[in-house]
Amino acid sequence: MFFLSNNSESMKICIDYIQRYLKNIIISLIIFDKESSNIYKKLKEYKIPKMVFSNWKNRNITCDKICDLCKEYKIDFIFLGFNKLLYGKILNVYKNKIINTHPALLPSFKGVNAIEKAFDSDVRYIGMTTHFIDEYG
Repeated sequence: MFFLSNNSESMKICIDYIQRYLKNIIISLIIFDKESSNIYKKLKEYKIPKMVFSNWKNRNITCDKICDLCKEYKIDFIFLGFNKLLYGKILNVYKNKIINTHPALLPSFKGVNAIEKAFDSDVRYIGMTTHFIDEYG
């Protein structure tokens, strides 16, 4: 399952790659924080179930609803390209199975334009920062 917000272009590339080359991996669900996001519009026609959770006033309730939905869809791993913090039982139920990706190349290149900054520098290697999500970050 993928959580996507704003543009999340790198996650779209991952989804495209998985669908084209990794036939043994099934993307069961994509969750968005708003239907008006660019990434929602870009993935609208994909034949993958989609849900929008736009009310984040009570994060614990929203995250618990998402956790229940993940269990219903038999989700094994969660990949985030998401600008919302997760709370509650989803962090325990999916312990060591929530992977966050950053277009930033931490700690060297921070921010939205991290990839461009890395290309403009003389660094030898570039990539994305990824880490497991737990209750501490």
